[in-house]
Amino acid sequence: MGQSESINKLTEGVDTIQEEIVKHAKAISEITSITYEEFLQHLFHINTLSQQCMDADGNQVLFAIKKGTDSTVFWKGTIRIAVIRKNIHTSALETSKLLNLSQFLKIVKTLDDMIKISQDQSSTSDHKPITASILLEVVNVKTENDKALSCSSGDSNDSCVICFEHKPDIVLPCMHSFCHKCIDSWNVNHKTCPICREEILDSNDKWIISDRPDELELSEQIAATLMSVMSR
Repeated sequence: MGQSESINKLTEGVDTIQEEIVKHAKAISEITSITYEEFLQHLFHINTLSQQCMDADGNQVLFAIKKGTDSTVFWKGTIRIAVIRKNIHTSALETSKLLNLSQFLKIVKTLDDMIKISQDQSSTSDHKPITASILLEVVNVKTENDKALSCSSGDSNDSCVICFEHKPDIVLPCMHSFCHKCIDSWNVNHKTCPICREEILDSNDKWIISDRPDELELSEQIAATLMSVMSR
């Protein structure tokens, strides 16, 4: 019985990871096609929704573009959206998170769904309004899940953070990686990393990521090594 329960839990865990990977793939597809104007519409939309989620003590959540992170044609990879808690009574501001574009779009969809569910339950006795605290908790959970998914699926470096189409094959001294095409285009007018802005002093000051060997290549290498050992 215990072994059966363990297998069921393991199967459920695998199914959950697979579902999250599918969602992750859809998110990357959306990023690839989204325009800057569409992004601004999402930003306006989520700020409109978040105004409905005020705490009793006057706290509300705002989403704002971090200055300078959307100033180039590679904005999809460099943009950061600040999650800000504001108190309408004291005007105090506190930034709790910086989201990348993928995380931001997930938060928009989640808040949309939460608002719809809350509205459907508004006439029931167990209705609980969405507050700023709940919204901030959702942001924290979503960003932590995003990190966990990257680790479990092994795709933290699966696509270039600028174009989201090609695999990264260039690593800069700051350890940020991009595809060759994007970093070459960037270097025409800039001598810095697109993400952290660390200066690149030498055009050769970067490394090429070699392709990972497939299973057949690994098997052949292991077999060759064993044959070499046996022949000694």
